[in-house]
Amino acid sequence: GNSWFLVIMALGQMLMSVHFSEFASNLGVPALILFGSTGSGKSTIISAGLGLFGMSKDALTSGGSTAKSIEFFISQYNGISVCIDDVKASTIESESFVTLIKGAFSATPRTKMQHQQDDVKYVQICSPIALSTNSLPPSLPEIRNRVNIIEIFGSNFQPQKWQFFESNKKNYQALSLILPEFLKIPYETVFTEYQRIKNLLEQNNPSAHPRVLNNLAYSFTGVYYLLTMGQFNTSQLDDMFDTYAKEQIARYNQCENVVDTLLNEIPYLINVGILNPNENIKFEMDNEKIFVLFNKKTIINLFNQYFRGQKKSISEEIFSSFAKNHQRFKGTKTVYLKNANFQNKRWNAHIFDVTGIDGFESYYEN
Repeated sequence: GNSWFLVIMALGQMLMSVHFSEFASNLGVPALILFGSTGSGKSTIISAGLGLFGMSKDALTSGGSTAKSIEFFISQYNGISVCIDDVKASTIESESFVTLIKGAFSATPRTKMQHQQDDVKYVQICSPIALSTNSLPPSLPEIRNRVNIIEIFGSNFQPQKWQFFESNKKNYQALSLILPEFLKIPYETVFTEYQRIKNLLEQNNPSAHPRVLNNLAYSFTGVYYLLTMGQFNTSQLDDMFDTYAKEQIARYNQCENVVDTLLNEIPYLINVGILNPNENIKFEMDNEKIFVLFNKKTIINLFNQYFRGQKKSISEEIFSSFAKNHQRFKGTKTVYLKNANFQNKRWNAHIFDVTGIDGFESYYEN
């Protein structure tokens, strides 16, 4: 299977951390996200990455970290992957996490006022993030084109077959011998290989988002040096890069906006009785156009409750982030709709033009 390639992808990207400042200031450095179910081996892989820097699993930061505490850690280390294990869903879905990922990509310093002082402190990001989680980050383009997501599941990865984890102390310690060899290679040489790989990806994927290609080329460069320093056969590596890149580009292109997700499901939720026109949702017509009006908190709660078993949920914060710039969003206005107790209540409703979306034609009133 391709499990070895997924592991090498993670380790390769973590190895490239030593050149964080150069890449972040000029091209951007993606965060590494290992995504998988509990027991899939993602924590094992991320701890192996620590071995590259001579650290044990004890250096893993707790998954209870908030986005702000993660920012603190990546400002305290210089040129190593700061590893966060089992990051919780509430952190991944927060608006602060969006800000963190965007800032970390280009090492943008953040200013904050010192407590009870008039002076300003600069928080300078000096290292990239590597985290494991069982929750996917939001499908916001500004997030997805600043991360490399490696999906780890039991079906494609068996930790017991990998010989360089902490349980095998001799081999795990040998991982720390890689970094000194990599540091002997001038940055200019590493960058030349990065550029070669990126050019290859651009030629084979001309319509792909440039930042996605940058992120993949960055990780692939680390993979290339891991394998060449280990004297492995790399004759088929470019083909593997291209195949993997096409899969990731397709996934990025298929990321559905959370507003689209909600709007597309409204007709179905009406059909099954979760939503009721003129009770918790309202329709209006204007010049052959159909508009839907709803209170976002009410509708999102009903959506999340209904789809809970399918692990399909929408964050209100993320929805708001998307909605304000969505082409179908037409503003807000006050409407009267019934609450859960069937009492009329005054709501601040979002208005969306749903003309042309399948299933809406039957639900407006003349």
